[in-house]
Amino acid sequence: MSRQDGSASMPKYTGNESRDDEDVAELIKTLSHSQDRKERVKAAEALGRIGEPAIEPLIVALKEERWDTRSSAMAALEKIGLSAADVFHKALTDDDWFVRAAAAKALGQIKDPDAIQSLIGVLSDKKWFVRERAAEALTRIGEPAIEPLIVALRDRNGVVRERAAEILGRIGDPRGLRPLADAFKDDELYVQARAVLAFEKIKKRADEANNKSLLNSS
Repeated sequence: MSRQDGSASMPKYTGNESRDDEDVAELIKTLSHSQDRKERVKAAEALGRIGEPAIEPLIVALKEERWDTRSSAMAALEKIGLSAADVFHKALTDDDWFVRAAAAKALGQIKDPDAIQSLIGVLSDKKWFVRERAAEALTRIGEPAIEPLIVALRDRNGVVRERAAEILGRIGDPRGLRPLADAFKDDELYVQARAVLAFEKIKKRADEANNKSLLNSS
């Protein structure tokens, strides 16, 4: 028997059971209308385990007014993974900053190289939290992002240049050293400062790796 918030009869999945549209609809109902946060989280987890059949209903849930519903829907889509990558790409331009941040985080979790340019664009988002999630995502993607980030060091937007320098430092690839050295002459002092810090971070890591290699070979 269902409670008034529609969450008591929520179907449970381990990922192996058969499922139908009615079950997905019931989970979406719980996700959208339950007042119990734990029930909403359980619904999101179940939808994530269902996989591709849940993508379209979850896209609809992203349009709900409640930010926590959109966040839970994004978490479920994140569990689905690469099959939901297009949804994450579109959500990077959502009007709600929390959804943009969740989308950036999800793209980092699935390490989608096709998202690199879009994530670099988000480095200039007006919300710090969104910019940080995009930076974390690019760091997780790692090596495929290096050349685009080097290009971003010449972006018109100083904030993008600064974050690109920071992420290159986080990734730590020596290919970033020369472009970062060039950024020492950037027009913006805060970009110069970030480039110096990133350069020193990569150089220190490279020196430590060389010293370790020498010790191992002796």
